Amino acid sequence: MAKDEVTLLSEVVGQLRKLNQASVRDRLREAEEAKRTEKMTEAQYGGISMGEEIQLQGVAFMDRFVAGQAKTAMD
Repeated sequence: MAKDEVTLLSEVVGQLRKLNQASVRDRLREAEEAKRTEKMTEAQYGGISMGEEIQLQGVAFMDRFVAGQAKTAMD
């Protein structure tokens, strides 16, 4: 009967170890997914796109052009 209890305890310990490994893997997977999501969110909101950059450069050029025209008109 002692062997049966030891065998049962060994099985329980083995199952608990498997559950622990699965839990650790799940936590690591969730942490990696959270990092990926954070990077994607940061990339979307952190920088400006190429189209926005071109638009800003166009606006800056128009401002300089109008200022130059105004200066010429004042002279």
